[in-house]
Amino acid sequence: MHRLIYTSTATRLLKEDDLFELLDSARAQNSAEHISGILIYHEGCFFQVLEGDKEAVEHCYERICRDGRHTNFIQLANEAAISRMFSDWWMAYRQFVDLGQFQQKQFIELRDLAKTAMRMPVVDNLKANAILRAFLYSFRDLQLAS
Repeated sequence: MHRLIYTSTATRLLKEDDLFELLDSARAQNSAEHISGILIYHEGCFFQVLEGDKEAVEHCYERICRDGRHTNFIQLANEAAISRMFSDWWMAYRQFVDLGQFQQKQFIELRDLAKTAMRMPVVDNLKANAILRAFLYSFRDLQLAS
């Protein structure tokens, strides 16, 4: 099992229809490749967790990096995992406004820390790792329709 977590910047602000089109495509592709995860989008910032077979996850990430809707990719984690955190969803999606106040604060902190990644890789930043782990674990009881 492998987990890759990244942030990226949208090349243009996406409307709700654009996001749902992106999600439909991602869910179909992820289902075929047995990749699970979650996507959060807010004000032009993508945060995504991909988990599954290492080769499938890396292939998926490479495909996303070629997608013209994204730029400024920053990996927050690229690691072996004991189990899936989002096993019930080929691609869960949460709107920022639906996150709890604590999750919103963590999302903003992660986004801001990722912006400084050019000076210090996020994976080497203890503060960023602590925030990332707390943010991920805050989704343990995630209940979504799809």
